[in-house]
Amino acid sequence: RFHQLLMPALDLLLALAARIGRDNVTVWMKVARFVSQHHGVLEAVLKDAALPAVPLSSALLAEAKAVSALVFYVARQRAVLDREAALAGSGHVGVASLHLPMLALLPKLAAGRAWIQRLTPANDVERAQAQVASPLADTANSSNDDSSDAVDLEHSVFGQQASELVDAIVQNALAYAQAVTERAAGNPRQPSQPQHLRPAFSWPIEHSRESDYLPSLALLVAFVRQSLAHIDRGRRARTEKQRLAKHSSEMTTSDLRRLIAASPYAEAADDLGPVQMRALATVLLTQQAARIARAVSLRVNAVEQALVLLWRHLSFFATVELPDDAYATRARGAMALPSAHERDTLRTDASITLPPLLSTLADLKLTSDDFANAATHTSFIQMLVRRIKDL
Repeated sequence: RFHQLLMPALDLLLALAARIGRDNVTVWMKVARFVSQHHGVLEAVLKDAALPAVPLSSALLAEAKAVSALVFYVARQRAVLDREAALAGSGHVGVASLHLPMLALLPKLAAGRAWIQRLTPANDVERAQAQVASPLADTANSSNDDSSDAVDLEHSVFGQQASELVDAIVQNALAYAQAVTERAAGNPRQPSQPQHLRPAFSWPIEHSRESDYLPSLALLVAFVRQSLAHIDRGRRARTEKQRLAKHSSEMTTSDLRRLIAASPYAEAADDLGPVQMRALATVLLTQQAARIARAVSLRVNAVEQALVLLWRHLSFFATVELPDDAYATRARGAMALPSAHERDTLRTDASITLPPLLSTLADLKLTSDDFANAATHTSFIQMLVRRIKDL
């Protein structure tokens, strides 16, 4: 019942947020008021999604996706944040109070697949989906082996749907981090003082030095590396789906039945003849190829966001020395900005960690199958690679 009440309200707000302009301050203030009035509920959703002890259900992931998107939309509105800054110290809670819960999503969901261990089907439909192999799975565990009756949860239909929700949550959290980073952390009492980046990630770029709860540069590096592997697998899977769609006659009857069993037409599989099954398989494979292509393009966008964040934070941590004043002391304590010795450590760690990743990125060539304007995205990534190398 809680999910049934929360999701329609969030869906309505997200529909409004996606369509209203930034200049419509009145509507944004009303959205911000909703966030303030329901702060406890929204915070609980974000925290539950990040807590290792809380099982992950489709309902919780859907809520976390909607809440993280709403927080991102509101965090982009300078008028809202200025109002919250003016109310600081008055006991007011709003989107700024969700800053740490938003960032805490990234260490738990962005790097690796440990969240799969928390994934739990919550009803009969999800339990049934957990027993059906996903046709979109892109690993060897999803091979066409008829001898295995057990389906790995990660590569089931239920697991694939959960994975798409997690990807959306991570992209929302990265977009939020970029939005708040772009809002310079200057001293409002001294407008003439130079504006400084407001870091959303801590400085360690080596896994042995990072925190398990606050995101670091090491997480961004791991996410980009993982995403490049994901993009490569997705592109190969899309190519194979497109090939099979054109040559469905190469598929065996068991392959056709398995493909249809994971589709909305599963109940009709026994009533279809071979010709009808091949025609349906062609349609399904074409749809799957398009779905994989969309997932690849979204992951490329996430890589671009992560690289922008990595470049801006590296530039700030490695080159900017905050003045020794009260504001700098508060900023250093909030995000544990590196000392002079730690900046040297960061440069050393970066010189070891980044070259292999940057070399892989330099070789990345997007095609028109990935984006309509693939050349623009390729050029943007190459520009970011050059800027990171120049630091």
